[in-house]
Amino acid sequence: MNPNFPSSSVTLSSYSSTPKKIVVLRSSDGVSFEVEEEAALLFQTIKDGMEDCWVEGGLPLPTINRQILSLVIDYCKKHAAASASSEDLDSWDADFVKVEQNTLFDIILAANYLNIRGYWIWLARRWPT
Repeated sequence: MNPNFPSSSVTLSSYSSTPKKIVVLRSSDGVSFEVEEEAALLFQTIKDGMEDCWVEGGLPLPTINRQILSLVIDYCKKHAAASASSEDLDSWDADFVKVEQNTLFDIILAANYLNIRGYWIWLARRWPT
């Protein structure tokens, strides 16, 4: 999050050797997150909204608060990088869901809302019985 960041929703980043598009997502409590497009496109909802749902200050996500959005973005960054082995990702994923039951429930709802393919189903299977 950078308060000096231009208000456009998609812009080019100048901090790497190859320009990367940055997508700005805004949580239900008004916090903006800058996410590289590669990770943001794991959200089918974001992918669909890239063309027609943008507003100044980023794409609003009215049902996801900053805590949950931050966790879901971390997940997508890790999976978008895809440099880790399958075993490393499996281990990371297993650790990722070691959260309180209420938090896990909110992550499942966010993953469903954002339509992260297969992710919310994977999370739901980890729901304590």
